[in-house]
Amino acid sequence: MKPKIEITKDGSSTLLHPKYKAHYHSTSGAIEESDFVYLKSGLFYFLSTLQSQEIVQSCSILELGFGSGLNAFNTLVKTESLPLTINYVGIETFPVTMDIINQLNFSEELLVPEQQNVFNTMHEVSWDVPHKITPRFTLEKGIMTSLI
Repeated sequence: MKPKIEITKDGSSTLLHPKYKAHYHSTSGAIEESDFVYLKSGLFYFLSTLQSQEIVQSCSILELGFGSGLNAFNTLVKTESLPLTINYVGIETFPVTMDIINQLNFSEELLVPEQQNVFNTMHEVSWDVPHKITPRFTLEKGIMTSLI
């Protein structure tokens, strides 16, 4: 069963899981949700709480539900200019196939169409092995074989 692609109110894609009738991202805006939850309220909030004398050189992020890869890709795009190395681990039960991935519009909506190949690479790399996607971003995708 392949997920269905839908366009959210901010113009970005989301997926609808056919079996569970659940969207991968908010239908109000997939990118807006990713920006608010994963970056503004997550990573950037964490970085803002550090004392000015503390220097963070690397950060590890765990995402349960790698799904479309939007949160990982958005994190990569929005942190590439920072002096920070990201070690990103995404766990997924239902990996999305490349024919679906190729139809998602994240690189266009994030205004980085030149990074579509990076987004594709994030999905094409093998599972359960860390891969250096860029000099500052390492991705390891893990398969969860059953739901609890």
